[in-house]
Amino acid sequence: MAAAFAQAQERHQRIILRRVSILLAVAGVAFILTTWILVRRDSFGKSFAVDSAPSQIIRSQLDALNRGELREAYALFSDDYRRQVPFEAFHELVSSHWAMFRARTIDFESLEETHVRAILDTHITTADGAHFVARYTLVEIEGQWWIDDVHWNREEEPRNRTTA
Repeated sequence: MAAAFAQAQERHQRIILRRVSILLAVAGVAFILTTWILVRRDSFGKSFAVDSAPSQIIRSQLDALNRGELREAYALFSDDYRRQVPFEAFHELVSSHWAMFRARTIDFESLEETHVRAILDTHITTADGAHFVARYTLVEIEGQWWIDDVHWNREEEPRNRTTA
């Protein structure tokens, strides 16, 4: 009886050891794959696609504006921009054009890409269905991206598209 119990316990320990070994192997493969992806991404330079740092700053600002958090949105501007446009002027602009800042969809188009400057055309569809394009200029200062300039315009319908 004792021998059968010892065999069962030994079998149970081997099963646990095998499961731990498999778990460690899977974790090792996941670590290697993640490291490879990160190194590969860095080696090809920064991509200013949808998930880039500059586009995330723009998205953060538009999200803050959607929530009505004007101070948080204003804090994403560079020091140069804030010297040129005081918070009171920014507040007045947002208040007078509130619907324009209520983004439903946001699409980015990169116009210029360097490691210290990015210019993105941001195509925005507002909650009420209006279409705008905002040209954002962003600069990187000490590892942080800042909105250095922005110009908004109503986006014109393409001439070859018919809407009904």
